[in-house]
Amino acid sequence: MLEPKRKEYPKDVTISEHLTPQQNKEARELLQTFADTLSDKPGKTERVEHKIRLTDETPFRMKQYPLPVHAMDEVDKEINFMLESGIISKSTSPYASPITVVMKKDVAIRLCLDFRKLNKITIFDAEPIPTLDELLGKMKGAKFFTKYDLTKGYWQIPMDEDSKAYTAFQTTQGLMEFNYMPFGLSTAACTFQRAMLDTLGKLPFVVSILMMS
Repeated sequence: MLEPKRKEYPKDVTISEHLTPQQNKEARELLQTFADTLSDKPGKTERVEHKIRLTDETPFRMKQYPLPVHAMDEVDKEINFMLESGIISKSTSPYASPITVVMKKDVAIRLCLDFRKLNKITIFDAEPIPTLDELLGKMKGAKFFTKYDLTKGYWQIPMDEDSKAYTAFQTTQGLMEFNYMPFGLSTAACTFQRAMLDTLGKLPFVVSILMMS
């Protein structure tokens, strides 16, 4: 779901107290100028799509794990958010992976999907991912580092239409499938890396979201 252009930047943005009044004013004006790029909702890229290629297209249905009773309200809340945001849709797919819940330190939960069976039959993506040694080597001599904190970066990459059915998962509200790339897919990192390379071009960056100069 494409996030509409924002008229004002989020008020929870922190501006350093060490700036002069003039610098503070200029910082706020800059934030206002680019308010549409600052959002707590994922946008949508048109640069890439995530396609899943399988070695075996025989449908499968994994058994759903028992979910904590005390977490069910939060699970439903997360599913409803994903439905309303267009991240997922109801599905009639013959495939089904289970979900599980990871409790956070606060009352919130992290909804996780077990794509292990799907990943076992997914064809490998050869897009190179830099190693830690390569990343550290590129950082040598750099003086400035710019960090990009993407809002649910994976959810900004649309799924290939024919691949959506492979991502189907079970919920208390029925079978769902992803319209946007979910976490947990074995080739998702390669697609994300490809998107960052296409977006940032020849700019020197590390781990896709740390740019140096």
